[in-house]
Amino acid sequence: MLNCSTGDDGGQAGVKRVTVAEIETGRKQGSVATLRALADALGVSLDDLTE
Repeated sequence: MLNCSTGDDGGQAGVKRVTVAEIETGRKQGSVATLRALADALGVSLDDLTE
């Protein structure tokens, strides 16, 4: 767990809060572009984000 706020990190990545929540809960798969934006906002690699 990355221990961060859905709203804060999603906003920094330009991703809607509901989209981040759906990805986190497995209701939706994020595109590579969305996941990369979230990883960049969190300061982690894409591999770290998807583990």
